[in-house]
Amino acid sequence: EFRPQIEPLSQHFRLVIPDVRGHGDSEITSAPYSMKLFADDMIGLLDALSSERVLVCAHSMGGTIAQQMAVDYPSRVRAVILAETNYGLKSDLLLRAAGKVGDWMVGLIGLKRLMPMTAKQLAAGSKEAEAMYLEAFTPHVANPANYMNISQANNNFDGKGQLHRIQCPTLVMIAERNRAT
Repeated sequence: EFRPQIEPLSQHFRLVIPDVRGHGDSEITSAPYSMKLFADDMIGLLDALSSERVLVCAHSMGGTIAQQMAVDYPSRVRAVILAETNYGLKSDLLLRAAGKVGDWMVGLIGLKRLMPMTAKQLAAGSKEAEAMYLEAFTPHVANPANYMNISQANNNFDGKGQLHRIQCPTLVMIAERNRAT
């Protein structure tokens, strides 16, 4: 989702654009995923890159991972930019219900049929965004178990009670036409 921003941001910052475990070209594991696990993975990546303190800019589920990083590793996170994210589905009845309905729909009609509908909804009328979402979602069709593992990590994240522990500067952005968060 950050592709249009990569070139302009790279003129001012060193960018690290990881594939989170179970996404893109990263490893798919059978162990249950969680935001804590993803945050630990990101810190491991920063260690490997010798990056001590970082500004984390994250979208959607990445924003929940960024929140977990800021809570668990405050000395490593200089600031966070959270775009189109939430503090967890468990603390919000509407978001929790949406997550459950999404999982139910996967079981009912399958990922292959659900993904185009989801991409269209998230894109809010932008054909370019819809194409980006479809490209991002397509690999999940081949591995529904991995998709459900990711979905459960989202469904189980409960960051509302720890928001007060985020001590770094934080910018939260939600688009006017956002239909998901």
